[in-house]
Amino acid sequence: MRIAVDAVPLLHRRPTGIQNHARGICQALAKIGGHEYALVYEQSLQRWEEFDDSFARSLGPAWTLTAAASPGPTAALARRIWEGWTLPRLLRRLGTDVYYSPTTRGPTRGRVGGAVTIHDLAQEAAGVVSAPPAAVVRLARRSRGIFAVSDATARDIQRLLHVGPERIATIYNGPAMGIARRDAEACRPLCGQLGLAPGRFLLCVGDENWRRRYDLLWQAMEAHWAAGRLADVRVVFVGRQDWRESNLSRLVGGGSHVDRAVFLSGVSDGDLSVLYSSAMATVLPTEAEGFGMPAVEAMVCDCPVLCSDIPVLREVAGEAARYSPLAVEALSQAVLAMESDRSLRGELVRMGREQAKRYAWEESARRVLATLERLR
Repeated sequence: MRIAVDAVPLLHRRPTGIQNHARGICQALAKIGGHEYALVYEQSLQRWEEFDDSFARSLGPAWTLTAAASPGPTAALARRIWEGWTLPRLLRRLGTDVYYSPTTRGPTRGRVGGAVTIHDLAQEAAGVVSAPPAAVVRLARRSRGIFAVSDATARDIQRLLHVGPERIATIYNGPAMGIARRDAEACRPLCGQLGLAPGRFLLCVGDENWRRRYDLLWQAMEAHWAAGRLADVRVVFVGRQDWRESNLSRLVGGGSHVDRAVFLSGVSDGDLSVLYSSAMATVLPTEAEGFGMPAVEAMVCDCPVLCSDIPVLREVAGEAARYSPLAVEALSQAVLAMESDRSLRGELVRMGREQAKRYAWEESARRVLATLERLR
């Protein structure tokens, strides 16, 4: 079978959640073998500052990179030309049997069937925006198959895009490929460099945005510190953004406990593994997620998880997390329980090891292949 793959998420120098999903699936597909793959993308991406095709080229001789020019006066129109004209013609020229996109990009015309991935409709489900983007609606209508990264997202797709369940397959994420448990000796240098005591900091992974309520967690911690509790516990925030421009940084800087926050950007998978492996707990105070990859990565690294009590995180973490409502007092109590109860942390670590076994890239890749073979 000759499979065309949207290469765009594989061409980032510094991958994030969606790009890590694409890399995990495609690397697993390469290991499984047995098919030919054409990695397709729009040629102008080669001028992009973040463009890096080294990962795509590492997948092996069965994977070939193919670019095609598709100009447009605006980014939105260029995408419509690519999806409706350039990409369908390219797929026919390449003799493609089926098309697979690990993100929400694909042909809106032509005879080649395929499947696209919708990672979340969280903003639409929460009412932050009134309707899904037109491009997503077009692709949902045109694609023969849709991959969702969780059953919760699959339900949102059915409700908001009016797609029948028979067209949707859940393909779980795994941890980013460089994430793994580190022992105490391996953790010591970075913790020392950052002034962090192992087991005496909370870890938050992901940029600040409308869904991540780091402000509530910070207020909960300030209440503890003001009362003389958890005086040596710090909070580490990891993301890609410039934290100096964030609302959270302004909130922290306006209080009297600024020294207890650590803001980190551009952290490597190796260093992030150290932070997961050293933290008292990973905290995910979020109103909505498509999947919740930090919870899985924490479990892989034997780090207890404290997160919002929302359906998608119940699905992903199961019994291997402590859940809390998104409110200052509730988070305050949950953090205190996590800090004071060593047996609770140990039990969450034990259950987390078992829960994390559900999230293997090879199993997800085999489900992708099974769906593509059915759609060809």
